[in-house]
Amino acid sequence: MRTIDDVLEDISHELKLIDIKRRMIAETTARLPWLYIATAVLGFFLLGSILSLSIFFIFIFGSLFSGALANIVGPLGALTARKRAYREVADIKERLFPKLLGLTPEVSPVLVGISHVGKDGVRFTERKVSVAALREEDIDVRGAMAFGYYKYLAFLFRTPAGTIDLKHPAIRQQYWLAEARRRGLGPDALSRAVAEVV
Repeated sequence: MRTIDDVLEDISHELKLIDIKRRMIAETTARLPWLYIATAVLGFFLLGSILSLSIFFIFIFGSLFSGALANIVGPLGALTARKRAYREVADIKERLFPKLLGLTPEVSPVLVGISHVGKDGVRFTERKVSVAALREEDIDVRGAMAFGYYKYLAFLFRTPAGTIDLKHPAIRQQYWLAEARRRGLGPDALSRAVAEVV
């Protein structure tokens, strides 16, 4: 028999994967304009080398052009990685939403974005979403939610006893929490920050 802790941990894991894919899509999308520019410039030089019949420069610029093009459309290229990440987000959503049915009323988790983690504390986005009320359209094809700008996705809740347990398996492995600890924020400061949200 699965406990509520098992359900929360499963949901947290799927949400963590969605957040990883969201960041991956954002990074590859940001890289693409620079790759297009590099490919166009190298293509121009390659064309010049071909017109001047310079074998040496044809080889050099041809190699560079091929490398730049492979970084866009090759097996490890940005477009390929982004397309794969879009597909993986859809797969994760298919696994996530049936798991939400296992939530019980005694725990009311929320999703909120984290825009800043530093020595001065954790800043959450103004908007938060109840996980029980989460709909598939709340997570777009890029894995993003309508929180505005956010670095990390946080999955937060109080235990059935009403306490905040940052060592709970569904919370302790989240990226924002690891970053906050790395920045020197203690459990008391983190618990106070989380208490403002849940």
